[in-house]
Amino acid sequence: MFRSRLAVFLASLSATMLATHAQEGGADLDKMQGTWVGRALEGQLSVTMTIEGRNVTTVSSGRGGKATSYAVVTLDESTNPKSFKLVATGDPKLDLEKGKKLKEAIGKQGGDDKPDISEAPEIKTDKEAKNIGIYKLEDDTLTMCSDIFGEKLPTEFNGDARKGGGWLIVYRRPNAKPRPKAEDLAKLEGTWTGTLQDGGKKADVTLVLKGGIATLMRGKDRKNSVRSTYTVDDKATPKHMTFTASRSVASSAVKGEAIYRLEEDHLEIAFRRSGPRPKDFEASKVVALLTLDRAEDPAPKPAAAKRKGQMPPRRPTAPFRPGRPAR
Repeated sequence: MFRSRLAVFLASLSATMLATHAQEGGADLDKMQGTWVGRALEGQLSVTMTIEGRNVTTVSSGRGGKATSYAVVTLDESTNPKSFKLVATGDPKLDLEKGKKLKEAIGKQGGDDKPDISEAPEIKTDKEAKNIGIYKLEDDTLTMCSDIFGEKLPTEFNGDARKGGGWLIVYRRPNAKPRPKAEDLAKLEGTWTGTLQDGGKKADVTLVLKGGIATLMRGKDRKNSVRSTYTVDDKATPKHMTFTASRSVASSAVKGEAIYRLEEDHLEIAFRRSGPRPKDFEASKVVALLTLDRAEDPAPKPAAAKRKGQMPPRRPTAPFRPGRPAR
């Protein structure tokens, strides 16, 4: 119960860091006004954040109940990624010296292990709590990643502090209209064959894109396959794809931020499994490059015709010979 309540508190505390007041009337401040909803801790917590002017009210709910927090933050739109510093007032503050093990647990949020807060510290009351983070605002989607201990600014939008990330929450407007489907979605679907340059190695691959699922098969025999989901933004320049894979196959699947270019039956995809989206179509130690051409999808085998009530064929019998009984 204590762990659940602590998790609710952490989400509530970290979620409030996006109200801004560095420059009144800033472009992002105006766009952030209103209500946002998101989930944290691998979907275990529901978070609602309301921004009114410089003030933020955040309500987080989970198995441990609900928690409400209030804060004011400073926004810096000149950094890349854009960053902020939160000052939460009137809320409990973590004992940071006792919170080292909790920090390590939060750092594993996006790693191979699920968050373990069994060694969580006590919570004490204080007038002020600070943390720092980065954010990006894309239409009706707001992504925030923070160090709730206010010690080190994240550099990547992921849930693993060991890889430059932190406490990650993705928000959407509660009544946001579904985004129109990209025109390239239909054009991209099908079977593609070519090569994958990844970490200095080059391999023959087959990539199947269908229904938002990407299946990558290595070798000409197509025996080993890994899957990931993908989304497309064909309005960006260069055009964007974003791949998401489960942790068990993340090291071998197409994963992360990507760019692509499609020219009739030729497709190139440059992707980075962690870190910012590539800027060009050049393979490197950290950027993998798929160079593909459209292949004909294997035709399905025709099903054998079967009539209603048809009996299975009889097994052939040996011909009748004189001197031996017939079967």
